[in-house]
Amino acid sequence: MHGAYRHPVRIPIRYTVLEGHDEAPHHEILEHVSGSGVSFKSSGPVSLGTRVRVDIRVAIPPFEAEAIVTSCKEAQGDYEIEVRFTDDKNNYKLRMVQQVCQIEQYKLDVFEAQGRRLSNEEAAREWIAKNAANFPD
Repeated sequence: MHGAYRHPVRIPIRYTVLEGHDEAPHHEILEHVSGSGVSFKSSGPVSLGTRVRVDIRVAIPPFEAEAIVTSCKEAQGDYEIEVRFTDDKNNYKLRMVQQVCQIEQYKLDVFEAQGRRLSNEEAAREWIAKNAANFPD
């Protein structure tokens, strides 16, 4: 993810370790989305090179992809995990997830700043009008 444009978000994410004995899903918070992967906070460390399945359920259909852990850094009692997706075919789907995550974050920001509750459609229209031209390819 280094050198790529990172979209800051705070969206629920689920990841499952695909190797070893820990196959239970972990429910965490997505922190950043880039063109090749995501980063998220985790309550526990994950070894570099570990294969994981990532599920982000803010879009329909949900984004699901296999990834490799590329970084695991301790951060204020938690761990910041970065993963890189293993299949380049996920780039288009990930771009859609980036936009949906940005729109979800926009809804939260508008509510916190203005007290307005936006529907998904209202938030999408407003976000697109304000940001779509600046959203990187």
